[in-house]
Amino acid sequence: MNRSFVLTPLLVLLLAGCSSSFQGIKMRAQSPLMEEAFQKLSLAITVDGYPIASADPSQFRLETQWRDAMARERSDAERNIPAGGMQSRVSLRLERRGMLYDVFLTPYIRYSGADNSWREVTAPVQHPVREKWEKALRTLLQVEVKEED
Repeated sequence: MNRSFVLTPLLVLLLAGCSSSFQGIKMRAQSPLMEEAFQKLSLAITVDGYPIASADPSQFRLETQWRDAMARERSDAERNIPAGGMQSRVSLRLERRGMLYDVFLTPYIRYSGADNSWREVTAPVQHPVREKWEKALRTLLQVEVKEED
């Protein structure tokens, strides 16, 4: 049996299994220092009205509780959802990468259903909640600039 015939599907499966399932916002930052960045981002999250569910400054991780979505956090299609019918929360994680660090911020939204259940999703790319946090990250952090040839 031809070896490449057997190895090719295995290689494809291996590489597909290694892809990241992260659906939030990921940026590589160079300043401020990671500790200061975590403090700034934590403050921005609380000033935005999110109650903190858990925080571990030594691991640079933070989770918020759900809160009702503000009017500016709703897309045009979501404007008619009644108050309390849409909520959002944020998950934050920073990981050191040599002299730089990666910032992982995931904005979640959830919608109430007719049977008092909730449907939770990661905020889509063009959603106002996600766009707000992308702008905040770029304002508070100096992100890595990749030089083009």
